Amino acid sequence: MRKLLLPALLLLGAAGCAREPGFRPDEVLDWSIQEYSIHYDGCTDSPNWRSSFVSTIERNEPRRAVRLSEDAQTAQMLFCGASPTSACVPIEPAVVFTVDGNSLRYTKTILQAIDGSACRISFAQSIVIEDRGEEMTETYTYDYALVGEAEPCAEFNGRIAAQGTNGIGIDGCTVTIVSQGVL
Repeated sequence: MRKLLLPALLLLGAAGCAREPGFRPDEVLDWSIQEYSIHYDGCTDSPNWRSSFVSTIERNEPRRAVRLSEDAQTAQMLFCGASPTSACVPIEPAVVFTVDGNSLRYTKTILQAIDGSACRISFAQSIVIEDRGEEMTETYTYDYALVGEAEPCAEFNGRIAAQGTNGIGIDGCTVTIVSQGVL
């Protein structure tokens, strides 16, 4: 009986050692990205436009690392490359998340000029990392809108739509990239 009890207690103890969700002061988390998916809603199906998202993901490092602040209220995204976690450095430009329960949240809106046009592309980027203990889900959302004079914006959107087969441009388009990772 004693021989069976010890392995059972060791298993229970090992199971209790798993990291609980939540963020701690000065903690560095380094997740290995295992898989990702891309979803397009209201977007052109132009292969050139869509391939830019795939190539961006393929260029990203296969890990996601963050360093929590001293008060665990914010976290900064890190670049690690092939280095050990202790050698990771903040990415430039800085991406600083706000801690919200078991989530990290970041938002940014960019306005990009369109050469020779009174129309601009606005895209709002949000990143949410859901901490599930030993695992995480990272969701990048890009919301596109054309802003400026109606006629130039409609003309630009029409040119984008003509590059695909679904007759849709990028005005009102949302691209969502979901990644799964493990510590």
